[in-house]
Amino acid sequence: MFSFSKKRNTQFGKRSSERIFLDYASTTPVDQKVFEKMKPFFSHNFFNPAALYNEAISIKKIINDYRIKLAKLLQVKDNEIYFTSGGTESNNIALLGIFNFYKNKINNPHFIISKIEHPSIIETIKFIEKKGGEVSMIGVNIEGIIDLEQLKNSLQENTVLVSIIYANNEIGVVQPVSKISRIIKKYKKEKSISENSAPFLHTDASQAPVYLDCNCDHLKVDMMTLDGSKIYGPKGSGCLIKKSYVEIENINFGGGQEKGLRSGTENVPMIVGFSEAFMNAQNDFKKESRKVSEMRNYFAEELKKELPDISINGSTEHRIANNLNICLEGVDAEFTVIKLDQEGLACAYTTACKTLGDESKSYVVEALNNGNCEASSLRFSLGRETDKSELKKAVKIIKKVLNSVKK
Repeated sequence: MFSFSKKRNTQFGKRSSERIFLDYASTTPVDQKVFEKMKPFFSHNFFNPAALYNEAISIKKIINDYRIKLAKLLQVKDNEIYFTSGGTESNNIALLGIFNFYKNKINNPHFIISKIEHPSIIETIKFIEKKGGEVSMIGVNIEGIIDLEQLKNSLQENTVLVSIIYANNEIGVVQPVSKISRIIKKYKKEKSISENSAPFLHTDASQAPVYLDCNCDHLKVDMMTLDGSKIYGPKGSGCLIKKSYVEIENINFGGGQEKGLRSGTENVPMIVGFSEAFMNAQNDFKKESRKVSEMRNYFAEELKKELPDISINGSTEHRIANNLNICLEGVDAEFTVIKLDQEGLACAYTTACKTLGDESKSYVVEALNNGNCEASSLRFSLGRETDKSELKKAVKIIKKVLNSVKK
């Protein structure tokens, strides 16, 4: 295996050993301290939490202890935390669960999402629409901020859920989630709808915890999706926060684990890893955000000096700390990513959660309506280990490749 760490220079084929990784939005390495916490639960404390003997009961207690710790950070009740396999499953449970609960109670349950949601939201909504659900897709301005007036005007009697991403996975723009919550609450008040009744607000916060406050009380959300693989935790881990007053139906069936919402033997190492990573992230997010945003701003300035024709996609003010998404019109982004890879730089041109058969352009960038950038944009996302020496090398590589691929 080749490595992106300067301390581990193993080569892979003919690739350079000194590679630069700028795709932390797609995934992060498991923090070593997190991994150490996980290790005992693979082979030593391997017991099934659903069993009745002492060892299993001890494992069940460990899971519940983590639930309590997470609840304090998130400002929710511990019984409102449901461990899952990650962001995609959590989003599916949230949206399909709401739809399944309301489909026989309301004619054409109505959902509101933005045009720049993660594929796990977009594709689930397409399925819901096929099954009789009604959908409104809200646009964004050139900065990538959701049109709050359009959202306000889209609320209607059969609206059951508004789902808006917290920090976008491609352009890094942070949405005003608490403002959206206030709009929904004002609508409920005007229509004499109980605060604990639909429409509810869900946010996919998978990209957020390392750099943003995920306190549910501050954000005023009813449901929240979290993903371990984006926060220096293990892949295949995450959770769904669901307030107790939000009624949804489970979408899988089995032994009734996670209070019946997510059946299947609990993946204890992943639960431990996710919980440790999330606690670390939220305890340090302000410090981490300052540090990484300074590095990101330096990177952007250096790129601008060398490539004055590039533009930045999305708001520079309301942006997650580690994201830089640039456009150079006329460049084939997919081809450019391959060329950058050959030069030792790993980055992305769209979300990693699309299949290779999908059209090679970004529907997120397209939604900004800022020219012809949807097929000519590159996403660079920094991480904890990114330093200036790497970024200096990255700028040289990007300049070389972009100048060679210009049409």
